[in-house]
Amino acid sequence: MSDKKRSRVTLEQVAKHAGVSRAPASLVVRESPNISKETRKKCSKR
Repeated sequence: MSDKKRSRVTLEQVAKHAGVSRAPASLVVRESPNISKETRKKCSKR
């Protein structure tokens, strides 16, 4: 096994990758019902 530490993915990284701001990315992570399916799909793991 590798001794390298794995870095965590930040909310900012998720938002940037999905092309959304931190607020909707946070709502997706918290599984809020107040977020569209389209935005949820953008932020989901691919």
